[in-house]
Amino acid sequence: MEPKYTRETLLTTAQELKPKIGSASLCIIDTRTAEDYAQGHIPGATHFDLFGLSLIDTTEAPLKAFLFMIHHVLELRGVSETKEVVFYGKNSDMRAARGVWFLEYYGHPNVKMLDGGMDAWKAAGGAITTDAVAPKGATLKTAERRDVLATVDDVLISLNKKDIVMLDTRSEGEHLGTLVRAARGGAMVGTPDNCRHMLENEECVMVFPEGVRGINKPYRKRYRLQRFGQGFMRLALEARAPIVPVGIVGSEEQQPGIANLSALGRLVGMPAFPITATFPWLGPLGLLPLPVKYRLHFGEPLAFEGDSNEEDAAIEDRVAVVCRALEELLASGRRERRGIFR
Repeated sequence: MEPKYTRETLLTTAQELKPKIGSASLCIIDTRTAEDYAQGHIPGATHFDLFGLSLIDTTEAPLKAFLFMIHHVLELRGVSETKEVVFYGKNSDMRAARGVWFLEYYGHPNVKMLDGGMDAWKAAGGAITTDAVAPKGATLKTAERRDVLATVDDVLISLNKKDIVMLDTRSEGEHLGTLVRAARGGAMVGTPDNCRHMLENEECVMVFPEGVRGINKPYRKRYRLQRFGQGFMRLALEARAPIVPVGIVGSEEQQPGIANLSALGRLVGMPAFPITATFPWLGPLGLLPLPVKYRLHFGEPLAFEGDSNEEDAAIEDRVAVVCRALEELLASGRRERRGIFR
């Protein structure tokens, strides 16, 4: 029995797409990685990897800025409401589906996903090229469909409503909590009780002891560690857990800070409001980080003994040991790298 879809108009097949290749009324977007695109893509396809674009705050202002940015980038890829737009990934994957969803939200009348993606295109004998396509910008008129978007507030007010069904599209393991994946598995509230429970179960707890102080430094103070809090050390002493210092090299060049408008940040509910080399000068596009290369440098585990309830001065001495270890990792990591982009 042939599978039936609720909205078959959102899909197109390789056979349906083949005769349309080269049409001026068609816009094809390859959502795979840049490496996959360079190794071969459908003729005429432009590249737009949607995988790394996400938003963790769906309140009005950040959501509006994020959607404005996506809309602008789609225009740069040649998307307009007068063209048929086809997204494809390796298969019928979430990268292509995200592209379709964005245009659904913007009210585009004719957007589709290639059923089976590049795998299906190859199986159907579709042409493949390595010639890069310079997209010609277009204007995309929108008629935003708020009904296809659910913010965190929408979810909260919909809980326990019998006429609303919520689907968790992650894996069964992630849904049940038996599989935790750093990139997709969700996050646990970082309270001392939760961290204590994780350490008791011999799980790893990642902490950034600089706290907010570490994210609002100007570029001239890059890699100068700010004052550490003491909470992580008290937890380590209580649980008798070793501390593994990790020096992250690359992060402080991804958005070079010029200033921090902390008062403005507090008005919008943010711990900081950094002014960077690209934001707000480039508008929402300035929020995108520079393509720097991250390097993680792991130090030897540090074991500490003592009472977690000792005076601050005694705890501070132990914290200083961790700070010095991190400074050494950062210094050696910066000496070893050949540049911030490689």
